[in-house]
Amino acid sequence: MPSSVARYVALTRDEAFLGREIPFYPHAEGERGTVIDHVRRALDYAEDELGYGARGFVAMGTNDYADGILRLSPEVTTPTGSSSTFNALFIALGFPLASEVIGARDPALGARMEAITATQVALLESEAWNGEYYERGFADNGNPLTPDHLFVEPQVLPILAGLAGDARRDALLDLVEARFETPLGAMTTVAIGEGGAGIAQPQIGGVWPVASAWVTDAWSRHDPERGWSSFVRNTLFTHATLHSDLWYGIWTGPDSYNGPDHERAGEADAHIATALTDYPALNAHVHVGPIRALLAVLGVEASARGLVVAPRVPSERWTVRMPRLWLEHAPDRFAGRTFASVDAPLEMRVRLPIALRGAPVRVMADGSAAAAVIEGDDVVFTLTARDGGTPWTITAE
Repeated sequence: MPSSVARYVALTRDEAFLGREIPFYPHAEGERGTVIDHVRRALDYAEDELGYGARGFVAMGTNDYADGILRLSPEVTTPTGSSSTFNALFIALGFPLASEVIGARDPALGARMEAITATQVALLESEAWNGEYYERGFADNGNPLTPDHLFVEPQVLPILAGLAGDARRDALLDLVEARFETPLGAMTTVAIGEGGAGIAQPQIGGVWPVASAWVTDAWSRHDPERGWSSFVRNTLFTHATLHSDLWYGIWTGPDSYNGPDHERAGEADAHIATALTDYPALNAHVHVGPIRALLAVLGVEASARGLVVAPRVPSERWTVRMPRLWLEHAPDRFAGRTFASVDAPLEMRVRLPIALRGAPVRVMADGSAAAAVIEGDDVVFTLTARDGGTPWTITAE
């Protein structure tokens, strides 16, 4: 919740949102509070009621995001005793922005998130990294939660959070390539057999577009060509091409597909927790996952002051037009239109096209020249973002 709130405020510049009063649940009790009050109460619940589980990580709860994850453990697992490295990794990935954005309005709350982040990041290195891969979590007694299963999310999220140095990043991506990648995108979990995590096993588990988007992000930061390949494989276009005999997975689909070695390859997973085979359509993940993956390829991220656009597209000429962001890239020109919910200053940090690097550039914003600073391969400038959008262009001076 803190991460989502911060990302919304950063991208829309709607800072007043943090002070908006909305009801607490249940609404019938009539209690209200600001958005910051809701964030604070969410942290209170996470720390005081859910608490910290095995080895000091944030507790698992009934699940983190994987339905039925506790059922995979051979050990005793309880919502408050077992722990989730997935939860810890999302703190490492999202709380730095949250502490900065929310901390500007409530310094004590921001400092609290900073402290939580520091603790969880330290534990990810000392407890979750086993020398070969990151563990998925821990059972109540501190043993690995899923000793017979390897999960993809804990291998790529450290790359996105900046926790894996070059050598470890390369080793993790080698593991992802060897064990998880399929023609439809990366699987989320594979078996660990005799010989360790790196020994191939049949790919019968699920390909989840929501997780494949994080894989795309990790690949794109390392190798734009591999990132683009991951993005394309994460689309309905690819599923329709490979499994044209199925009525679903063409214009809509379920939240996951069986892996290539499954007897029903490419079909909806028969999952005890969700009715995927009964209703294999209109799941948000299959539509939103590729959009999230595309944003990763485009290098679009929120900062506390605005928007970062650092493309990782394996081409110098492309155009993307979304409802709230337009980008047009050429070897010697980069243009776009940036939108916000309110009229407010928004800092743009844009990666320069190759032909513009190392030379003076001209930045135009909303039809006027904008003051700009070159920082490495980036140009930084501020524009007034509006709900109707503000155009900007970067060219040679």
